[in-house]
This record gives sequence, structure tokens and C-alpha cells, in this order.
Amino acid sequence: MIFRKAKKVEPSGNINICRDAKDNMILETALSGQVKYLVIRDDDIKRDLNLVQTMGKHGIEIITVSRFLEMLV
Repeated sequence: MIFRKAKKVEPSGNINICRDAKDNMILETALSGQVKYLVIRDDDIKRDLNLVQTMGKHGIEIITVSRFLEMLV
């Protein structure tokens, strides 16, 4: 189901909004793909309130895996 709806995007490496460079690639991919939800377990992302707000301004809600699974039921 996910594969059929997936959109392939290639990050450019131009985003620097998280302290962890590897996480910036994930955030850029979410932004480029214009996702509605970023489902993540990474504490650097989900606990950074400024980052959560910034992504929210782009229409992206950062949620935990358990919250995502609840939404599927």
C-alpha cells in the first residue's frame, strides 16, 4: 500500500535545521516529498520543539511510530 502511494525524492543536502547532519537529510526528504506526516523514533527530531514548529509551518506533523499505528486502526 505504501509503495503504490510513494513518491521518490532525492535530497540535495542543502537543509541544515537539525544538529545532526544525518537527520537533516530525513527532514529535507520530508519537505521535498511534501509529506503530511513524518513518522520517526529519533529523539533529536521529535523532541526539538523549534524543529517541530518549523516542520509544522510546512504542513508536516512529526509523529511517533506508536501514534502512526494508532491512526491506522
